[in-house]
Amino acid sequence: MALDSSIALFCAATCSQLNVSKSRGFLIQAHPLASASIAALPSISFITGQQTIQHLWVLLGYDMQAASHQQFTGIYHAISAKVRHWAARGLSFLGRVHVAKQVLAASLWYHASFQRPSEQLLQQLSRQLRRFVASAQQASHSDDALALAQGNSQGSAQLPSAAPGAALFPGELTSSLPLSKGGVGLVHVPTQVQALQAKVISRLLEPERLAWKVFQLYHLSQASQVQPLGYGASILFSTLSTDQLQLPARLSAYVAAFRALRPHRLQSVRAMLPQDVLNEPLFFNKQISQPAAGSATTNSACPAAPAAFLTPQQKPLMLSAGITKVAHLQLSLRLQQPQLLALELRSVLLALPPAWRAVVSSAPAATWFQALSASGGSSFKMLRQASFTP
Repeated sequence: MALDSSIALFCAATCSQLNVSKSRGFLIQAHPLASASIAALPSISFITGQQTIQHLWVLLGYDMQAASHQQFTGIYHAISAKVRHWAARGLSFLGRVHVAKQVLAASLWYHASFQRPSEQLLQQLSRQLRRFVASAQQASHSDDALALAQGNSQGSAQLPSAAPGAALFPGELTSSLPLSKGGVGLVHVPTQVQALQAKVISRLLEPERLAWKVFQLYHLSQASQVQPLGYGASILFSTLSTDQLQLPARLSAYVAAFRALRPHRLQSVRAMLPQDVLNEPLFFNKQISQPAAGSATTNSACPAAPAAFLTPQQKPLMLSAGITKVAHLQLSLRLQQPQLLALELRSVLLALPPAWRAVVSSAPAATWFQALSASGGSSFKMLRQASFTP
């Protein structure tokens, strides 16, 4: 059966043995032969309903939202127990900051890199850490310190002037700054979680070959509106919103965290090498836009309509001919094309940044390239192509 063969392949690949009697099953995706496969392995119990299964210390279930809530609720209670343990210790203010960062908050990082906790839980944990650090004030004024920890989230808050040894406690954002910049180095939990989620996409873009990247890149290539374009990971920098991509929930959270960091080019558009320009996508590209329909007007009092980024729906002939990158555009312009397709190609050429247009219009050097024929069939024509000088 399918499950039996999969288990055998897993054991062979990992040089391990599987104790079936101690194993539990979890169907990741419904399959027509699932019932038959389960019946063939009566010694393995499969979870049902709201039950969860733990894999690499992460709870999985058919309702992933409920499983995630159960996971992080348990972590929150564990951190609360650690707070009670460390609160009885006679630590200084900076000592409590160190414990809050290295012991308490660190309990969350492993699971948060896999799945983002709810915003409510993140806020509760942030308040708990600040309350723990603020309790380092004198015992007679601990209530004031707690009020400060829960109070103003920006700037500084001061203990009552009547209190002997009045102390300053920084606001939430200020306290997360290093000592050299006026903070105390207290970890800012939501920002740290966002960085951990974004790091997954950052590693995906690194050249190192890893098995998990194959699955992530597959989902990106199969994303909504992107599948026929063949853009792969470059879609991460497109004009499509994360919701429009319709990715799996966990990958969608990674992409949203990565985009929240506002990734940008290391060099300007005008300084790009010709080979990099030719590899640029034509659709959903922030650098390629056309004036919106009806933007031309004789009334100067009316503001011009914002430019619209190119989409496959605007250029159906180019999409059907497989012209989706700047290199395809350059090769297609050198071939005789049907009139309607030629009009689309010219309009896209005019929408390119001037430096890119110069690369497309430059004369090719002597290297061989393949290009689809104008008919879009399987026949190929040989063109001489290589480096370009803008």
